[in-house]
Parts: sequence; structure tokens; C-alpha cells
Amino acid sequence: MVKPSKVKRFNSYFEDNHQWKFDHKLNIYHINRITHELPLLKEEEASQVEENSGYIRILISHFSVILIPGAYSYKAIERFRPHAIFSGHYHRSSQITTELKKLRYSTTLPLTHTMSYDLRTIEMNQEVLEIQVPSCSYRMGEENIGFGQAVIENGYLHYTPLFIPNRFTQFKIYVVFGFLLVIINILISNNFRKMLRRMNLMRQNYHPI
Repeated sequence: MVKPSKVKRFNSYFEDNHQWKFDHKLNIYHINRITHELPLLKEEEASQVEENSGYIRILISHFSVILIPGAYSYKAIERFRPHAIFSGHYHRSSQITTELKKLRYSTTLPLTHTMSYDLRTIEMNQEVLEIQVPSCSYRMGEENIGFGQAVIENGYLHYTPLFIPNRFTQFKIYVVFGFLLVIINILISNNFRKMLRRMNLMRQNYHPI
């Protein structure tokens, strides 16, 4: 079970950045719904949020922020007012949209192809966009596995799920071929034994003149 103590132990051994600042007015913040930790905003960053100064703010979280919202979700959204959120955990490619004040009535749709989002319009409409990134490991039990690629340009977010070959299909093929090989091996072994028996009988019945 994932517990705050385990998360803190992980962070003590591996570097865990809470925010990244890039050129062209892009800030990315890592929030943790398990430990309920939120990065602190400096005075300059807080004013950027309040004044809507053109900065693009992205939240990344392991657990969904919008699905099954609680006090932490509202607190995170109020502090950062994100233009978009990226999350995992469910290991499926999907998009979730809702109004800021109606998180419990969000709409989830599968995300299977390239989508473009006008982040300014989302902000003006007081909406929230969350993109769930698929898992790249077949061990999570999902058939559609892969990665996600996001490009932010001129206030637009272009997102593409990059799916990779289905490992379960490969495993099924391996099982079928393995079964066929076993059957062929059994048939060949039986025929080979019969052939040996015939050779032995021929030798026993062979009487040179």
C-alpha cells in the first residue's frame, strides 16, 4: 500500500523536484496527493497567478486531482489555478474536463489521438483540464500502453498519446506457438519411436542367406 511514510522515504533517497521554471513563461509544479504537500509560491509567482500575467501553469500529479475531489484538490487548484493537469495512476489515456466550481461533475473521455487545447480559453471559461497519461508497462494490466507527448506553443497545448505494441497480444502469440511446438514435438517423438520399433523389427526378422 502506498503510504506517506513510504513516499517520504523514497524522496529521501531520490531527488524529488517540486517545480520547474522554463523560458517563455511556463511553470510546472509537482503536487503530491498522498502526502498532501503543495509547493510554496514566492511572492512574484503568487502575483502572476492573481494578475493572470500570461504565465502557463501546469500541475503534475500521480493521483488524479479532479476525479474524486476533496479539500486537497480545491486547495491545489485555488493556489495554482492551473491551465492543465497531468496525472497517472489509472494507466489509461483519457481527458477530464469540468468547471472549477463543479469538480464532482467532471466528464471523462478516452484520448486516443492528437488533441489541441486553447489554454487561454480554458482559463477564461473557468474550466479545468486534466490529461491522464497511459502507463508504459504492460504489468499494470492495461492493453493500451504507451507514453504521452505534450507541446505547449503560443498558448496552445498539443497532446499526443504514443501507444506502443500490445504486449498481451505478443504473449498470446507466444502461447499459441509454444502449444503448437509441444504438439509437433509429441508427434515427431511418437513417429520417431515407431520408426525405431520398425527398424528393430526389421533387424530381428532379417536372416542373411
